[in-house]
Amino acid sequence: MIIVCFMHYKDFITPSIALIGSIIAIFQLYYLNKNRKADFIHRFKKDFFCESTRHILFLIDLDLLTFSDPQSNQEYPYFKIDKNKLEKLPDVFIEYKNSAKKMNYTIDAFKIDEYLLGHFEDMGLFKKDRVMNLRYIYESFDWYIQITYDNSAIIKYIDWQERQENGEDVYEWFRYIAEQCKKYGKKKNIK
Repeated sequence: MIIVCFMHYKDFITPSIALIGSIIAIFQLYYLNKNRKADFIHRFKKDFFCESTRHILFLIDLDLLTFSDPQSNQEYPYFKIDKNKLEKLPDVFIEYKNSAKKMNYTIDAFKIDEYLLGHFEDMGLFKKDRVMNLRYIYESFDWYIQITYDNSAIIKYIDWQERQENGEDVYEWFRYIAEQCKKYGKKKNIK
């Protein structure tokens, strides 16, 4: 009788150990995944906040850009920097003044894509695919997203892009993340 009880006990221990091992493995994978996502987000943030992005955001925030719509197929879209407004700013902004002067008071639209709009487009897609969560995007990037989304020069550029061949869905993920952040902000401020 003791031998039979031991055999039943032994049959119970092996699956129990396997179950406990599986639970531990699931927790380890969960935390490994969280660490991997945190590392990804850290690298994303580091890529976003480069000097070029900061300069573009400065110009957008102070409404110093106007979009120049190409008049022919040979021209590329670009943004003009309002030299007069920029020069009236205090000397504390000398870094931005010098940068604009080096660029001859123009910014290639493709640089706006590369350093700013492309990141926002990625954020929208990453949020949709659950690589980044909305709370993090809102807390870290909402202000930058909203000043860009509401900027008249950027709006004109996006409108121009949409009118191009196959441009109907251009910056759809940028729009998506901007709207998601607005909704999140309203909900957050209601509580």
